[in-house]
Amino acid sequence: MAVLFRLWSMSFLARVAAVIALTTAGLLTGFQPAAHASCAMPPPESPAVFTGTVESTERDGLVAHVRTDDGRQVDVVGTPSESGVTSVDRTFTKGVRYEFHPLNASSPYQDNICTRTHAVDSAPPTAPTPSTAGGPGVKVAIGIGGALVVLGGGFIVGMRIRRHAGRG
Repeated sequence: MAVLFRLWSMSFLARVAAVIALTTAGLLTGFQPAAHASCAMPPPESPAVFTGTVESTERDGLVAHVRTDDGRQVDVVGTPSESGVTSVDRTFTKGVRYEFHPLNASSPYQDNICTRTHAVDSAPPTAPTPSTAGGPGVKVAIGIGGALVVLGGGFIVGMRIRRHAGRG
């Protein structure tokens, strides 16, 4: 029975270590899960398609102030929520030109990641946004933390095996 428990424990710890390793590798390489997991496919047809350049943003890029190619000033809101925390939030980048496919026909236009809105060309942003500042440092810290958890778990398992085998 003790052997089965050890095998089960080691198998479980091996699975946990694999999940941590894969998660850490994904974070370090910039992998992000598919954004369209909450979207019904295909994207809905838009009542008003237009192109324009984002002149400024608010709420961490969720609200864009856009100068359309035909000269109008419009706002595009990339979240259905006042708090801006949903699985379909779309953020916009200052200086980028988009082809907008909003859900409604007038400003403020409603948009999210489930529409056909996409960047058509862009100028590089002038400064890092709050959501991108320090991003790689956080990923490295998570990676190091994950590695320490895996190493610590291996050490503990090794000590328990030695103790049960009578060598500790």
